[in-house]
Parts: sequence; C-alpha cells; structure tokens
Amino acid sequence: MTQPVGVRVFRLQMASLIVLYTVLVYGGIFLLTRALLLDSVHNQAASYASLVLDTRSWNASHGGVWVFKSSDSPSNPYLTQLGVSPDIHAQDGTTLTLRDHATMTREISEVSSTQGRVWFHLTSLDYINPANSPDSWERTALERIQKGEANVAGVSSDGGVRAYRLAAALTVDAGCLKCHSAQGYELGDNRGAVTISVAMRDTDAQMRLTGVALTGFGGLTLALSLLALSYLTSKMQQRIEEANMQLAHAAITDALTGSLNRGATLARLAEEFERARREKQPLSVIMLDLDNFKRINDTYGHATGDCALREFVESVKASVRAYDIVGRIGGEEFLIVSPGADSHTAYGLALRVLDGIRSSPLVCKVGLTITASAGVAEMTPTEESIDTLMGRADAALYRAKDNGRDRVETA
Repeated sequence: MTQPVGVRVFRLQMASLIVLYTVLVYGGIFLLTRALLLDSVHNQAASYASLVLDTRSWNASHGGVWVFKSSDSPSNPYLTQLGVSPDIHAQDGTTLTLRDHATMTREISEVSSTQGRVWFHLTSLDYINPANSPDSWERTALERIQKGEANVAGVSSDGGVRAYRLAAALTVDAGCLKCHSAQGYELGDNRGAVTISVAMRDTDAQMRLTGVALTGFGGLTLALSLLALSYLTSKMQQRIEEANMQLAHAAITDALTGSLNRGATLARLAEEFERARREKQPLSVIMLDLDNFKRINDTYGHATGDCALREFVESVKASVRAYDIVGRIGGEEFLIVSPGADSHTAYGLALRVLDGIRSSPLVCKVGLTITASAGVAEMTPTEESIDTLMGRADAALYRAKDNGRDRVETA
C-alpha cells in the first residue's frame, strides 16, 4: 500500500519524536543511575575519610600508641628527626615502639588495600616521609585545598587501578603540636590531606550492566513503539482512504436515489461523447421523466415521492446494461447514457426500462404504480456538443409527454 506524502511525513515526524523521546528517557535514566552510583561511592569514601580523621585525632590526642617492636613493626625513623624518641624499653626487656597517627594510618591502609577495595594515603606538599609525597592528582587536590576547599573528589587512576578518590584536608590540632611544634605549625594550619581511594571495579561493572540493560529495554521500547506507530498509521491511512472514497462517492452521487448526480452524469456523457467521436462508435442518450410526479407528491406527500424516485432508479438500473450510465439531472428527470448503442438499440432499451417501471408497483405505497416517459437521441457525425445531443433527447421526451405519457419517442 503506497502511503500519501502527508502520511509519510507524519510517520517520519512521529518516528523521530519517538526515537528522541526514547533516547532522552533512557539516557536520562542512565545518567541518573550513574550519578547515584557515584554518589554512593562518594559517600563511602567520605565515611572512610571521617573514620580515618577520627582515628588520627584519637591517636594524636593520646600522643600515639605503643606497640611491641618487631620486624613487622619497626621504629619510625622520622620521629627522631622531629625530636621524639620512637622506642622505650620495658622492665621485662621487651621494646615498645611508638605508632604516631601518620604511621598508624599508613599501616591500617596497607591492611585495607590488600583487599583491593579501599586504601588511604597521607600526603602533603611539605612532606617529611617520602612515602607521603603526592602523585599528580593529589598535588592538584592539595593546591585546591590550600585555596580553601575542604574536600576534593574525582575519578582517576591510583596505582594503575581506576578509583574514586577523595582528598580530605588535614588541619593542625593540639595533638599535632606535640610532634610538629618545632616546625612552626599553628592550630588550624593546613597540614596536607588524607586521600581515600575506593576501587571503581564493582561500580564500573554496575554501570556497564545498567548501560546494557537500559540499551536493551530502550531498543525494545523503541521497536514496540515504532511497530505501534506503523500499525496506527496504517489504520489511519486506511480510514483516510475510506473517508476519501466516501467523499469521492458523495461528490458524484445523488444523495436521494444513489444514482450519479448531475455533474457526474454530464462529465461521463462528455467522456463517452469524445470517445465515440474519436472511435467513430455510436452513442445514444435516453431522457427519462416520471409521469405525474407532482401529483404523487401532492397526494401522498414528499416522503412517498422520495420513495418513488428511489424505487424508480432501482428499476431503471435493473433494466439497463452493465455499462450504461444512469444519472439524475434534476427533479424527477433522469438521463441514461448508452455507449455503443444506435437509436434502434436505445429505443428497445428505453421500452424495456418503461416496461420495468410499469410492472413494478411501489413497495413503499401498496397499490400505487408509476410510469415514465422517454426521449431517445443518437449522436450524429456532425453533433457539435453534448448540449445539442441532450436537447434533441429532451425534445423527444416532451413529445412523449404530449402524446400521452408512458411511451418512447426518438429524436
């Protein structure tokens, strides 16, 4: 079924809107999901940062904690540089070594990082322990923290692992001054930052899974929507074609009798007139008029008159040939166009039509029989127009009327 241009344009516009809507909806869902996942990772990193800072604060407030010195817990050589003795000897001969907040944080991070999920790093632009030197991301974060930002977060690679990183500012408190007062630190100074790194492996996998799922659902939604659009536009086109056919039929049909109306009848006569002239074929017309139709209307009412016209047309159509043309050209006057019929054939056809009318009592009015008069005219080789042809048929009709009605006269 070929679609009209208007339907194709409408279908294309609707398909474009469906595609755009689907992409926006599922794209928005993906971006929202991604934002929620990143927010979840951020909250996780922030919780770890808060825990680390609280642990450091507790450690610093107690001046550090002492642990048994061993190969796994060696002395911190950097405490000596700060003027702090890292070791004490117990009476039982064992040696205890001091674990300051920085060392404790680093060692806890080492334990946590073995799980490959979360790890910490103390860092500073003015570090003492080379292990606390910042990488490029941390350096940028520290510079921003020095400008007043409390936290800096983002996704980057940490040790070759894609991670969500949160740098939380470290400020000097009273516990810090026990070791760092000689360096000129004051309360509230920025000392550096603790960087929390959360592996993005699971989050990235969730994002990929979400992307695949939303792509699948989006594709399915799009396919179903386009199928529905195709079905609905097909139905719409069918309804439009049916409506157009009805309009086209109404444009050429007499609403009361169902025969061709005057315009369509004359148009068909003009076509057959030109074809007959071109092919040198005979063409005849029969002008019909119901006898005493005004009396039927006046006696039985217009409803009976309308019924009589309808049954008259049905009777005429039953009597003519399949390719003859029957049309109402006004009031109770009708025209039959008979292609290929000479005057003799048309005369016989007109007699058959009148016999059919006469022998068919009206169904809508029991006991009432109608008759008609007819005038026949055949197109001559010198016929100038359909007007002259119809004029001759009309003249023959009036002779039939004058000669007693219910009869056929030829031009």
